[in-house]
Amino acid sequence: MYSCIIVDDEEESIQQIEDYIPYIPSLHLERSYLDPVKAIKGLYKLEKPVDFLFIDVVMPVISGLTLAKLIAHKVNYLVIVTAHAKYAYESWEVNAVQFIHKPYNFTRFQRAVTSIFDKLAIEKPSMMMKMSPQNMRRKKVFLDDIIAIEAADHYVKMHTTKGMIMRKYKLSDVEQELAGFYNFQRASRFFIVNTRHIEAMDQFVLHLSKCMKVAYTDAYRDDFKHYRFGF
Repeated sequence: MYSCIIVDDEEESIQQIEDYIPYIPSLHLERSYLDPVKAIKGLYKLEKPVDFLFIDVVMPVISGLTLAKLIAHKVNYLVIVTAHAKYAYESWEVNAVQFIHKPYNFTRFQRAVTSIFDKLAIEKPSMMMKMSPQNMRRKKVFLDDIIAIEAADHYVKMHTTKGMIMRKYKLSDVEQELAGFYNFQRASRFFIVNTRHIEAMDQFVLHLSKCMKVAYTDAYRDDFKHYRFGF
């Protein structure tokens, strides 16, 4: 998991990122700061650098750009999040790896973070699936390739970008293996979907990659509220 800290003088802006982070696999929120001065003190106390710092630019007492220079040694990947597009060039001067212009939605936030992972060539998360209950041999499946996982009697069908994998598993066992990867969400009793592959959605159906459609039920509707707002 990659640690994250948010610094912004607006509670609404902090809340937006706090709501989004759990839906990005491998990210974990450590703390948020409304006061940039307290943020500097907190960052200086860190024993090791925080992985991701999401920071606003225009704040009282000290700007986000100045703050970024002061704590550069305590941050691995700096992400500027601001309503002022004019600061884009200066963001690169303080070695920001991404610039997110307010207002933005979850889709834009996810794209920015994913692009950082791609640039840094971070090992893609994967799971090892047993070939069969009797066979101890396992097959590596990259999580980003999984579109949806479907329960089919005593089997699961794993729909991926490279085809379909069918194994003798319980859907609940697969769900347990995916615990912590918040981009995998239950859509119904029979389906788990990878939210990265949601291309569109209407009142009852998720439209996924490879023209796949999955109905989602009322019991899980709230889990997809951020994605509804993103389209």
